[in-house]
Amino acid sequence: MVERVSVRHEQTLQLEQAWAEILSPDLAAHCRIDEFSPGTLKVVVDGPGYMHELRLCKKDLCSEINRAAPSAKIRDIKLVIGH
Repeated sequence: MVERVSVRHEQTLQLEQAWAEILSPDLAAHCRIDEFSPGTLKVVVDGPGYMHELRLCKKDLCSEINRAAPSAKIRDIKLVIGH
């Protein structure tokens, strides 16, 4: 169990670091990783304009995230409006 928690924690750290490096500071200020489950990253966005921008580049974001954090194996990014 401890090993699984450690792996999960490491994946989460890698994802957060990759997310910060991939996005422009402007866009990153308006969204955050909320949840990570196998294959899916849930991202909270603070406005519909930013959500649209992320939706347009979702495929590229998945590729970049997987390059930076290969063990996460992200296939989809779920975008939700919130704070």
